[in-house]
Amino acid sequence: MQDVLPDQYLHKVCSFQEDTVPGGWSAELRLAESTERGAQLWLARYQDKSMTVMRVHRTFGYDVTTPRINLFKKSYRCHHNTRSRVKKLSLKGTDCVSCMTITVKRVGKLTRKSRSTDPHLPDYPMRVCLRYSHNHPIRASSALRFRDVRPSVEEKFRGLFRLGYGPVAALGLHKMDLQLEHGSNFMHICGDRAQVPDEQWCRRLHRKLLVANNEKDGQDVLGDLQTRMTTENASGDMVMDVCTTVDGQVVVAICSKLMKRVLSNVPQSHELITVDHCGAANCDSLGAYLLLTHSCIGGLPVGCIITTSETTPTVTAALQLYKSLVPTTAFRGGAGPKVFMTDECPALQSALREIFPESSQLLSVFHILQAAWRWLWNSKKKIEKQDRPELFGILKSLLYCQSLGEMDVLYQRAAQNAVVMKYKQFSQYLLGWYSRSKSWAVCCRQDLQLQGSFTSDYGERATRVLKEQILNRLKVQNVVQLVDFVLDRMEKYHTQGILDVVSGCFDSVKYSRYLPQEAEGELIIRQTSECAFTVASLAKPDAEYTVNTLLGHCTCPTPAAGGALCKHQNAVALKYNLQCCSFIPISNTRDKARFYYVATGNSSLPEWLQPLVHQTDVTVCVSTNSPVPNTEQEGCHNQAPPPESCPEPSDVDATKNDVHVPIPPEVHIAEVQTLVECLQEDFVSVLRNKMTRHPDVYIPAVKRFLSSVKKLKTDSQVLSGLLFYGGGTGLGSRIWLSGRKRIDDNPSNHVTPQKKTRLGENSCP
Repeated sequence: MQDVLPDQYLHKVCSFQEDTVPGGWSAELRLAESTERGAQLWLARYQDKSMTVMRVHRTFGYDVTTPRINLFKKSYRCHHNTRSRVKKLSLKGTDCVSCMTITVKRVGKLTRKSRSTDPHLPDYPMRVCLRYSHNHPIRASSALRFRDVRPSVEEKFRGLFRLGYGPVAALGLHKMDLQLEHGSNFMHICGDRAQVPDEQWCRRLHRKLLVANNEKDGQDVLGDLQTRMTTENASGDMVMDVCTTVDGQVVVAICSKLMKRVLSNVPQSHELITVDHCGAANCDSLGAYLLLTHSCIGGLPVGCIITTSETTPTVTAALQLYKSLVPTTAFRGGAGPKVFMTDECPALQSALREIFPESSQLLSVFHILQAAWRWLWNSKKKIEKQDRPELFGILKSLLYCQSLGEMDVLYQRAAQNAVVMKYKQFSQYLLGWYSRSKSWAVCCRQDLQLQGSFTSDYGERATRVLKEQILNRLKVQNVVQLVDFVLDRMEKYHTQGILDVVSGCFDSVKYSRYLPQEAEGELIIRQTSECAFTVASLAKPDAEYTVNTLLGHCTCPTPAAGGALCKHQNAVALKYNLQCCSFIPISNTRDKARFYYVATGNSSLPEWLQPLVHQTDVTVCVSTNSPVPNTEQEGCHNQAPPPESCPEPSDVDATKNDVHVPIPPEVHIAEVQTLVECLQEDFVSVLRNKMTRHPDVYIPAVKRFLSSVKKLKTDSQVLSGLLFYGGGTGLGSRIWLSGRKRIDDNPSNHVTPQKKTRLGENSCP
């Protein structure tokens, strides 16, 4: 009974009897509800808890002119008992025998003595006679598909329809909200009509509201935006601003609390901002410009501007509104990021130059190739089909060349190509791109820290949440819907994505596929400064690569030169427990707390995000002879503790026996050299003498020892072997070998071990 009865009530069981149906029962209950409204509320909660639907079977009438004993009385039946008069195949009807009768008795007044013999009055005036004997599964999707839609879900759809959403769009948006809320459990509720209504119900409700409102479909756009802006800015923090331009265009700027925390706590937002533009499918003038920055967990939003026109004055006005919402500490004090990466949009580029004149602008490689592909496949250009791949390859070779000299050679060679000379339009098109090579050529970006993002691929992934699946256009039809989507759905989407990474949902997947989970044991790493490390190459013995953890940069011949991932950065991060800007935080609690604050605004890391094994963050100390980078210009993403946290030389001797005290390289180099010499004299030389004198005994043991050493892959295994080496072997002053001679310090004293005597034999002298 407890599985189906509402938890908010105290039920007094007067009788109970099991039914012949498996799991069925009948009971009489009394409750302390004295009104009809209270009885209806109990019924609604019962249906929600038991996941059943009860229809009215009979209403017991009364004469209003005469007094009544019962204030309310109705009998109900299960909705799978359809009472169909025609016997035909039905997906819903099962002739279920479950039923219920609810009676609310009138309680007598205090001035008059009650003549009722009911012992439960006046404390329990509500009587429920319930027969719970369903002949069909309760929680199966075949039964849940017939449930009534919840009132809260209906109210949500009414609000979406008032914003101008259609039936199909509103249903898709509701499903997206449920996926963000329930995650993997969405598959268990998608078949429940009470939470996910069918499309037919959505169309009926939409048609009903259109008739009631005389088909007014969100015409007062500016008024709705002003109302939403007042609601969002009620807390005193400006996160949204709306205005109209001189020519009557509506512009909206959004910088939510999540976006402001990203600007203040993600250092990459000062370096690189990607602006991705997407328009609506039914209105060419409506557009959204999403501003994103790169981080180790992907693209994070830092702002969004919405315009009803794509002209330069309109976009400029929107960017000016957005700049007024940005915190004063962001964008290098309002000067803007160092680099803006955009697609080929003249209006956006002109507006960025006017609002942020100190920022550089680059073109996305992805959008350049996409635009070239569309240009070549345009039938108006009259490019023959067999020549399109070769022309596309020429432009692609210019894009990915390694130097400006190589680009000049390739362009001269392309200009003399017979296929290029065949099409005059393509020659002019290629010349136009070549004259602007500094904005799109990869070789011109080698000195910029783009974190390996030569394209805005992470921006494409982040903005897909705004787009529909078929044409990749905006899912919404007007400005009000787009504002609602950005502030509600997209905000939840990115918040959940950050929390998934912080909680470690993708750590093992990413590291198992792309990076080793343990540090490269064969890589020789030396620290040269606070944030610079030198890593020896395994393929080239004479080559060394420099890793800068502050910039996320490696000099190896891979995309890591622009900040992409590589094994050298991974080895340094794992060995020194550092957080590089390109790696997902795995064991660094400090960075997990930082991203948790970005997602939630809560500065304290909860207990469920604490690491499995408590690890103290390693403070990388700097020797006095090592060069220190200019932190005023470069910034410091690691937020390292102050220099006074490093141990002084006088404190080293007191803590050198503590294995938990980290000893960075080149700080105690003299002590390390001394220990190496001691190992050579006390261990290696002694072992060499033993093997020379007793090869038949020591050589197999040394081979086994070396094979065991090669199996030690992690630092914890090596430390355990060093700390407990020789433990448990001191069972006697001499080593007894089964079937072999006893080894003594003097090789001439070799005797055969005597048999052990039994107890009592020769026990006395």
